[in-house]
This record gives sequence, structure tokens and C-alpha cells, in this order.
Amino acid sequence: MGDDRPLVGMLDWSDADRGWVATWRLSELGQERVLTIRDVNFDEAFRVALRGAAQILSGNGSP
Repeated sequence: MGDDRPLVGMLDWSDADRGWVATWRLSELGQERVLTIRDVNFDEAFRVALRGAAQILSGNGSP
């Protein structure tokens, strides 16, 4: 088995932004990485989380 790293997120609806505001947190090598996106639909909020986590964990920089 590999090393588990939880991806923790919070989704809030924003009437002002007319979309979701998503904040995702991932711990990597002792650092907490935070990804935030605004004014997106529900599906895009999750796509951003998965793409960002994959980029961080693959060692290809910050999303």
C-alpha cells in the first residue's frame, strides 16, 4: 500500500458569485497546499480538486 493523504474540501454556495466557492486542502511533504476556486458549477469544483491533487502528488508543481 502507498502513503495515504486525505484531500479535504469545503463547498459553499455564493449568491454573489452565482456559483460554488470551493476550498480544497492537501498535505504534501509536511506542507498544507490549498486550492481555491470561485464561481464554478458543482462538477467543476470536484474536477479542480482532482486535477490539483494529481499535479501536486506527481511533483509537477502547484496547480
